[in-house]
Amino acid sequence: MIQTLHIKENEAGAIRVFALSMDAFEVQPYLEVNTKVSELLGIDLIDPQYVEVFPISDLEGLGLVGYLIEGQGIAEDVLAPDRARLNALDGHVMILMSAAFAGREHDLTLDPRLTLIGEYPEDVPPVVFESLPQESSQGVLTGVDSDPVAPRKKFPTLLAIFLIALLIALALWLAA
Repeated sequence: MIQTLHIKENEAGAIRVFALSMDAFEVQPYLEVNTKVSELLGIDLIDPQYVEVFPISDLEGLGLVGYLIEGQGIAEDVLAPDRARLNALDGHVMILMSAAFAGREHDLTLDPRLTLIGEYPEDVPPVVFESLPQESSQGVLTGVDSDPVAPRKKFPTLLAIFLIALLIALALWLAA
């Protein structure tokens, strides 16, 4: 069965985890060149900076769940329902971030060797605007200075142009 996945235009902050059902020989090209991952997704182009393919054994001590929390910024409570499934994975995984699609809409046709484990939002703290600490930063700005800027005088510029033209004419007359 062909599995498809829709990526919305301007999608941001989503992280998808895929299990790769491949042996070490099959997965090797995707470990070396991230742009080849686009073949597995059924699209032409992907930003390799936002794709990671690696063996889970590389995460020894941290584990995949720990990596998703610490390395990808996913909240622990968001991962809780899939924790057992994520911990049971072995072999290779692919982490695919929304930024890999550069804001473009896509309908992915997943290679049968890919299994979507989960899609998780990044834990982005809300933006808080605090008051500036200095008294000088308080108050209201007044309007523009009421003194108009004096217009520039054209005489010095015209005089310079006239003198340059006079010097050129003199140089041409002397050269003849």
